[in-house]
Amino acid sequence: MQIDSSLAFVFPGQGSQHVGMLKDSLKHSTIVNNTLDEASNTLGFDLKEIITSDKHNHINISEYTQAIILACSYALWLEYSNKINIYPKYFVGHSLGEYTALLAAKSIKFHDALLLVQQRAKLMHKASANTGTMLAVLGLSLEKVNEVSAFLSDTSNYLEVANINTENQIIVACSEPISESAEVCFKEAGAKKVVKLPISTVSHCSIMKTISFEYQYFINKVTFDKPMTAILQNASLNFESDIVKIKDNLVKQLYTPVDWLSTIQILKNTGIIKFVECGPKNILSSLNKKILSSNEDVVSYSDYIDLNKFKIVKEYV
Repeated sequence: MQIDSSLAFVFPGQGSQHVGMLKDSLKHSTIVNNTLDEASNTLGFDLKEIITSDKHNHINISEYTQAIILACSYALWLEYSNKINIYPKYFVGHSLGEYTALLAAKSIKFHDALLLVQQRAKLMHKASANTGTMLAVLGLSLEKVNEVSAFLSDTSNYLEVANINTENQIIVACSEPISESAEVCFKEAGAKKVVKLPISTVSHCSIMKTISFEYQYFINKVTFDKPMTAILQNASLNFESDIVKIKDNLVKQLYTPVDWLSTIQILKNTGIIKFVECGPKNILSSLNKKILSSNEDVVSYSDYIDLNKFKIVKEYV
């Protein structure tokens, strides 16, 4: 195995799901088909049906979404690693994507990862119980977002930064009763746009502390191995290889913000100049292009056809 010290693979989280994803892979890749079949058998529902037709409108329900994104992203990674024997120096994930990063780094077994994220989604839903929402605030600084959040938050309602995606794209978790007021206040503070996200649970906020002990108990029963390369984790913004720290950070990730802006800047400072997003859509690639300069290669690998589409991959074929 050859390691490219300038290459990082990044894996997306919730929000990248869509009906029709991996369409080309399902036609041409035995590995992708087998991986999704294995996931379906483990989880007890048909992943392929959901991603191809979604007759029962499950794709945006977290209990299904999280496992689907994990399985699809990991299937794409397996297809890549089967064809190209060049491994990245680092694997990194955005929120849920951190579990795919750990899979790719051989720190956890696929079966265990699927059941783990399914349990994660169930507990997250239990904590929020459809009483919260998440808003994307565009064109407003972190300082201003925090000011609005402090103004509207009280003992009954929360409004907290959940994701710092770029300098001008910040996701907040919000109690449903103050969501409309939050949208108005963010716009009055100068936000160019505020978008309600299509999710059924909130994440990366203090309300998730209510299920953290239960999730810690569950995650401690799962066997982890030392990853083949250290994982830059969301909760610590440190490269971790110690199993105890990795598990603890996965629990802390539930109730702490994901600072993607700092994550990508840290990777760049280590010498990473090639960033491949591996998973449905190209959300992270869009963010990375806003964070990085034109000196870095940023591409999205979201389907089978992409293996031969980008020079960052073609140079190894």
